Amino acid sequence: DGASNRLAHALREQDVGPGTRVGVHLPRSAELLVALLAVMKAGAAYVMLDVQQAPARRAAIVADAGLALVLQSQAAMLALAGVDAMYVDDPQALALYPAHALDEPVALSSSAYVLYTSG
Repeated sequence: DGASNRLAHALREQDVGPGTRVGVHLPRSAELLVALLAVMKAGAAYVMLDVQQAPARRAAIVADAGLALVLQSQAAMLALAGVDAMYVDDPQALALYPAHALDEPVALSSSAYVLYTSG
């Protein structure tokens, strides 16, 4: 909970909030859960970028989704033209943010995620 709160504060600092979309490019892991919770706590919608997708497919999703930024691990280092990255596995950077919940409640009418299917 503290880790997702820290990341949510970092996202808000990057102007991520209701109506924004954030790409998530992480394998199944604890960091993935922290990232998904943080995006929702910030009020934004997450867009999954599967680590096994072809680069052209990921690029098409990124171009269509209008992402504010992409959450990823330092090991992935996914380079996407025109989209900033935030690394969820950088404990020193995230330690600068508070572990308490954001002060503003998230509107229940906000989208939680955007899903792109193969069809």
